[in-house]
Amino acid sequence: MKIPLHILISQLNKMNLDDQCEKLVALVADEKPYSVRRNELLSLLQGKRTKQINRNNRRAKRAA
Repeated sequence: MKIPLHILISQLNKMNLDDQCEKLVALVADEKPYSVRRNELLSLLQGKRTKQINRNNRRAKRAA
């Protein structure tokens, strides 16, 4: 049985951002292509990756 998304999201929020992205990539790989759950996970992953990029850009600006 798959974990409901609202529980999965609350578990992910306890992890650091890099681990969240890795976990989401693994979960997406386990889903069937074109499934609704896969699309929801991909959308969540896209948001996390954007957050990760923004964080890295802020760090680079501070270092410069």
